[in-house]
Amino acid sequence: MPDAGGRTYRIGCSGWNYASWRHGVFSERCPARFWRDYYARHFDTVEVNATFHRLPAGSHRGMHSG
Repeated sequence: MPDAGGRTYRIGCSGWNYASWRHGVFSERCPARFWRDYYARHFDTVEVNATFHRLPAGSHRGMHSG
């Protein structure tokens, strides 16, 4: 929903598959394979930080210093 200035804000999390969320976000009875669907019903965006965790295998080839 836009604010008074016409701006729209989107709120999400940096993922949805966290075991620690089982007790606070997801129902004990909800299988992990449905967590993404549950998340998507409540948030319309997700931040995926894959590049911050590690470089993909082989991505450093051809790079050198100097």
